[in-house]
Amino acid sequence: MIIAQEKYKTNIIEYILYMWQIEDLARANKLDINLITKNIVSGYNQPDEVKTEITNWYSDIIINLNSEGKQSTGHLNLTTELINNIETFHKELILKSAKYKELYNWSKPIVAEFKNKSRLNTNNEIYISLHALYAIMLLRLQKKEIAEETNIAIRHISIMLGYLALMWNKK
Repeated sequence: MIIAQEKYKTNIIEYILYMWQIEDLARANKLDINLITKNIVSGYNQPDEVKTEITNWYSDIIINLNSEGKQSTGHLNLTTELINNIETFHKELILKSAKYKELYNWSKPIVAEFKNKSRLNTNNEIYISLHALYAIMLLRLQKKEIAEETNIAIRHISIMLGYLALMWNKK
C-alpha cells in the first residue's frame, strides 16, 4: 500500500505494473488474507498500525478481485480504467509532442509484433506495452534467459512509457 501510493504519485506506469504484481501475489496466496498476512505483511519492517493498514489494503484488493470475478485472471477495474485513461493521453501526446511521437514511432512496430506474438485481443497500445514489460519482468524473476533482441525491444518500450509517465505527472 505504501509502495503503491508512492508509485501512483511518481510513476503511473510503475504503479500499474506494481498493482499487477499485487494481483498475482494475492492469487498466489489463494486470495486468503491470513496467508497474505503471514507470507507478505509480516515481512514488512513497519509498526503494527502500518501493518494493519497494509493488511486492510490487501483485504480490499481481495474483495475487489472476488467481486469483479477476477479470482484467477484479469486486472482490477480501477487499474483497467486507469490504463484506458493513459491510452487516451498517449494518443493526445502523439499529436502534441514531437519528442513523444518520435519515441512512439520507434516503439510502434515492437508493440505490434508483441501483440501478434502474444495474441492479445486489444488495440490498446499502452496495455500491450505494459503486458510486454510485465511478461519480461516475470521471466527475469524466474531467471529465464531473455534474448538480447528482446531486451533491446523492451528498452524501446520502456523509454516510451517512461516519457509517457513523466508527461502524465506534468499534466
